[in-house]
Amino acid sequence: MDIVKCNNCNIVICELLAFVQNKADVMDEDSILRLCSTAFTTDEITQAKKLLFESVQTITRKKRKGEGKSKRDMEDILCVIKETDPDLIPIFVARDLHRLPPVTFDHVDVTRLLRDIIKLQDNVLFIKENYATKEMVLSRTSGMYGNKKREAAIQDSFECNSDPIGLSQSISTEEFQTDSTNIIHTSCIDNTKIQRPVAQSLSSDSLAHRVSCHSDLSLSCPTERPSGETGSGGIRPAVSPAHVTLRRPARIEVSQPSNNSYSDAASRAPRESEVAGSNNGRICKNDDWVLVQRKRKNRFTAMKGKADNQYNSFKAANTRIPFYIYNIDINCQTEDISNYITSKTGVDVQLEKVNMKFKKDYVGYKFMIPKDKLSMFMDENLWPCGVSYRRFVQFNNHWKTRDEQKLITQNG
Repeated sequence: MDIVKCNNCNIVICELLAFVQNKADVMDEDSILRLCSTAFTTDEITQAKKLLFESVQTITRKKRKGEGKSKRDMEDILCVIKETDPDLIPIFVARDLHRLPPVTFDHVDVTRLLRDIIKLQDNVLFIKENYATKEMVLSRTSGMYGNKKREAAIQDSFECNSDPIGLSQSISTEEFQTDSTNIIHTSCIDNTKIQRPVAQSLSSDSLAHRVSCHSDLSLSCPTERPSGETGSGGIRPAVSPAHVTLRRPARIEVSQPSNNSYSDAASRAPRESEVAGSNNGRICKNDDWVLVQRKRKNRFTAMKGKADNQYNSFKAANTRIPFYIYNIDINCQTEDISNYITSKTGVDVQLEKVNMKFKKDYVGYKFMIPKDKLSMFMDENLWPCGVSYRRFVQFNNHWKTRDEQKLITQNG
């Protein structure tokens, strides 16, 4: 096996692989198999297959045995060359050119060749019948340069002059070469439209015309036309800044320049205080967009009455909720606790001892209190030092029976 390598390529010398690699795209597989089986020996085919599989590391080598081994080896070689990425396969070359078999009409499928020729003829005929010639394209496009917008009846271009060619869409760049310091870009208040600059080729006579235009923008752009030669050979005067007003449905009114053109545009802009007042003082600026936020109100929020009750029968319900105190000394009597609570709050309570799941060094009691006096019982100055208190919470309702759950709900 002779391998010649360089920095940019991987060249392998093998006549059989060089022939298959070059003819795989132009010949059918059956012709290549018949030609290589007669031109090369079985040992040469086996050695070429081994060389190919050693050069391409991503493919597992297949061993063939029995009759027809050479044909199956050639099929494996063709399959690897056609299905593998060409960048992963080395470049196979031939040193002995006389070993390469000649390709004659005996090894070519004439039927397939004739079928390809007929298909090629049909494609050429289709192109001749359906494709347009260069003269046809030029004749169709030449009519597009007609002056369809003469007198500027309904045009939306920024050019107002009417020349023999009309308002062409392609304008030479020489007419727009002006000093960047003489062009003032004004920001438009309404960002729903795109500003269009005033054409540099406007003359002082054409500015007096009123042109119909589909736009509602108002802008003022001073432009200066570079001096150039007119058709009569004279020097064309420079155009002074002009105040252009565009409105819908649509007229462009051009007035003479004035010193207050920029101050008028600034006076028409809305002030920040007015915009903030229209949004109740809440304004969020993000790239000149105003975000209006609506505060969502809870429709189910209830209010409580405060009027004096003159009717004893019409009054609010006396809702009672459970309360829990714990970390109480075991030797403390229940009567002492009840008397203490009554003296401090004026509420008579009935203490119910709570059974602990695990044995503790203290006891806890549960009792019912009015709901409107919860804040009084949650005062830390009410209870002795070290006594813990909170609202009673029932954690294990799913272990209770239905009767016990109904009783707890009614008491709560």
